[in-house]
Order: sequence, then C-alpha cells, then structure tokens
Amino acid sequence: MVELRPATSAMRRGSRAGRGGRRALLLVVGVAVLAVNLRPPLVAVGPLTGQLRADTGLTAAATSMLTTLPLLCFAVLSPAAPGLARRIGLERALVASVLVLLAGCAIRVVPSIPALYLGSAVIGVGIAAANVLVPVVIKRDLGAHLGAVMALYSVTLSLGAAGAAGAAVPLGHALGLDWRAALGLWGLPALLAWALWLVIQRRRAPRPDVAPVVAPDVAPDVAPVVVPSSTVRVWRSPTAWAVAVYFGLQSAVFYTLTAWLPEVLHDAGLDETAAGVMTGVLSASGVVGALVLPLLAVRARSQRLAAALCAAVIGVGIAGLALAPSSGVVGWTVLLGLGCGGAVGLALTLFALRSRRPAGAAALSGMAQSVGYALAALGPLLVGVLHDRTGGWGAPLAALGLASVLLAGAGVLAGADRYVDDPG
Repeated sequence: MVELRPATSAMRRGSRAGRGGRRALLLVVGVAVLAVNLRPPLVAVGPLTGQLRADTGLTAAATSMLTTLPLLCFAVLSPAAPGLARRIGLERALVASVLVLLAGCAIRVVPSIPALYLGSAVIGVGIAAANVLVPVVIKRDLGAHLGAVMALYSVTLSLGAAGAAGAAVPLGHALGLDWRAALGLWGLPALLAWALWLVIQRRRAPRPDVAPVVAPDVAPDVAPVVVPSSTVRVWRSPTAWAVAVYFGLQSAVFYTLTAWLPEVLHDAGLDETAAGVMTGVLSASGVVGALVLPLLAVRARSQRLAAALCAAVIGVGIAGLALAPSSGVVGWTVLLGLGCGGAVGLALTLFALRSRRPAGAAALSGMAQSVGYALAALGPLLVGVLHDRTGGWGAPLAALGLASVLLAGAGVLAGADRYVDDPG
C-alpha cells in the first residue's frame, strides 16, 4: 500500500493537469469565438452606408452616429465592467454581454430609425463589457502564454471585422436581403459565442479572481507587488493616461476608416461592392499586424518603437489615400490595415504589460477603454461633419493624418516600462 501512494498521487496530479489543459484550450477557443463577434455589428454599417442613406435620407453626420453611439456606450460603461465581474464572476458577465449584443442586433432589424439607433446603443452596451473583461480573463487564466493568446485575440478581432466589411454587401445581395436584414445577420455568430461561454461558466472551478500574477516580463523569482484592487488608482497614473490616449486614437482611426472608407473610395470611382471589399482588405491586412505586434511586445521591456512604427505606417496610408485614392487603393488600404491591426494588438497587450496583476489589468482596461472610446467616438462624427461642411474628403483625411501624428506621441509614452499598480 505504501508503494502505491506515490503512484496514486502522481496520477491525481496528472489528472488535474489534464483537466487544466482542457480548460485552458476551451478558454482559448472561447476567447477566439467571442472576439470574432466584437466588431462585425459595428463594421458592417460602413459598406451598407450607401443603401442606408438612400433609404432613410440621413445626413453623413447623422449616419456617423450609428458608429459613434456604440463608442459612447463603450466610454460610459467600460469602468463599470470590472465591478460587474466582481459581483457575478467574469464568465457570467461575459455570457450576459453576449446576450445584450444579440438583443441589440435584433432591435436594429425593426424597420424604424429610432430602433436603428437604439439597437446600435444596445450593441455598444454588450460589446463594452466584453472589451474590458476578455483581456482580464487572458491575464488571469492564460498569463503563461500572454503574447500568443493576445495575438490570437487581436487576430480574431481583425478577422471578424474583415469578414463583416467584405461580406456585408455581397452576402446581402446573394440572400436578397435589404440593408436592415443584412445588418441583423451578424447577430447569428454571437449565438455560438453565447453557448460556448455558457459551457465555460458552468465548468468554472471556484477560485479567487484576485490572485496575484507576476507580469510576464518580471523574473519568476521576484515577488509580485500585491495591491488590493481598491488601491489601483489608474485615474492618477500618467502611464494609464498615456495608454488610454493611445488606445483612443488608434480606435478613432480604425472606426473612422471602417465607417467612411467605402464612401471615400466610392467617390473616388469604385462601385459599392468593390468599396466594401476594400474595407474587408483593410481589416484582413490588419491580421498580420495584430498577430506580430503582441508577440514582439511581450519580449521587449519597452514598446515605444513598435507604437511609433504603427503610427508611421498609418500616416503613410492616409497620405496615399488623400493624394492617389484610386490608383494606389490596394497599397494604401493594406498599409492602413497593417498599421491599425498592429496598433490595436499593441494597445490591447498594453493592458497586461502595464499592470502586474489581474486587478491592475482590469482597472487599466476599464479606465483606458472609458477614456479611449470617448475620444474614439469623436472620429467618425468629426469626419461626417467635415464632409457635410466641405463636400469633400480632403479635410477629413487631414484630420486623420493629424491623429496619426498624435498616436505616435501617445505610443512613445504608453510604451515606457512602467506599471500602473506599483505603489506610489
């Protein structure tokens, strides 16, 4: 009997390791499937803008509110997401967020302009919580593979956006759908995400969400700084503000391009389908940047160079779009996609890299997304107003060029090797 105990103990450890591995795999799949659903309900509006405006008579500024409203919801509700997760659990909060997203997609199908705006706002509520909490799940449960999982998360965000942008118009035509039904289609994949996270929630083993985690670039023999979540004062942290501004500017550029690039290209001579496909190219080319930047970022103590490089690539793409929108459209769009994809991948990874613990990551994620999306909401609206006032795209593209310069400055500050949950 004595000789069997070590074997039995080893078997138990092996069994626990096996269960842990299966749970980690399930979480990785859950993160990917959820990420695929976090951009299509917003990005699909851009390619359908022509049909939408022709049917409703909305101005460019009024149409831009369909993108601005969800971003404002992100800004207002992001700080509340960590509190919701503490009360009901991360997994339950994510399940609830997907249900709200589904409700918003259903409301937007109702044939009325108020329902169109209400549905867009409800979609924003659902995505806001998921935006904040997914990086926290990654930090808490998959921190040993932070770079790879953040890369996967960023890539699947880009793939979801690319699919919606490229397929919104062709899919609607193929199925004989009007623009409302074509928008509603993007709620269907969210059913899979809801079911998968329901399974993850039910299999969740009880464990505290506040367990300290060492940041991936801290040596294992260095004890983590354990700071209660209530003392993570991100609103007073210059580093947190730099991350927030970087996140906001890259979001402003991305959502402005997805909202208005089809119209810019259509006015430059492309037909509706081709302009929509180019928006898909924008998001698809972003996959490369979203894949590479997180993997590189976690291996460096400073992310300043990577942030500046992303901003420079975006600036070149915007300049090309302003000077030669039709002749070099593929090249400019690919550059914009690479820059935007890299910037969003880096921005999301900074939530983990600038914090030592899940509590710090949650606080930074909520604060940065609140401030960032408030800033991002101005992008599509400003471009819509400038287009209405000037009748062209010169001034809007100049504003985006300025945003790329500011993005480089914010990235240099956000990429410094500091932590928001360090004392003092």
